[in-house]
Amino acid sequence: QPIIYTLLIIFSCLCSLVCSSSVASYGVGFNLAFDYGTASIWYANGTAVDVVKLEGGAAYKQVMRSVNVLSDTSMLSTELTRGSLGFVSLQDHLPFWTATEPVDPDAGAITWMLKGLKAATEARVEEPLAAVGISSSFLVLRGSQFENALRTAVASLGLSYKGTRTASLAITGVYGLEGQCYPDIYKTPNQRGPDDPPQIYLALDYSRAGVSSFLVEEECGVTEVL
Repeated sequence: QPIIYTLLIIFSCLCSLVCSSSVASYGVGFNLAFDYGTASIWYANGTAVDVVKLEGGAAYKQVMRSVNVLSDTSMLSTELTRGSLGFVSLQDHLPFWTATEPVDPDAGAITWMLKGLKAATEARVEEPLAAVGISSSFLVLRGSQFENALRTAVASLGLSYKGTRTASLAITGVYGLEGQCYPDIYKTPNQRGPDDPPQIYLALDYSRAGVSSFLVEEECGVTEVL
């Protein structure tokens, strides 16, 4: 059961660390939950190993519980042109007793967690890691304060940042639900594969701290929160 659970975590998060060794045949997943962080390794032969689960410190928990997430994606394109985004507090999705005062994302607090996950993973694989993709239980927008804090934290550890995905959104790729479209106008319809039709999913993600849910539309391999 732990192995199956780990596989789901790694695949659903679609997080991988690119190792310095060219012959490495494994992937490593880092997941940042509200109160803790986890690291797991999946090997090419299908086996998986849970490396570590680290409880976050007070600063880490405060940052993670007060992060703001996108509330109205219909405003996304308009707001992006103005260089700003509409947000709503993630605390609305957490139990009332977990509420904290909103704070600006602290790269230092996140760095300590990533440093612990990186050290534990490198001790297990016995070689340095070079790059990292991170998953979380909530939306992390490109260019947001939280993503900038993540970039700073990752860079301080000498790693290349490969982006962040929400675990519940990435699950569409795990089950082969993310299709693709073929816009090549030089091919006939018979030469192209079938285009991916729009599909809507209810994506759920839960941790010890709370539950997050998103209604997601997927088309041609692109997901959008409704």
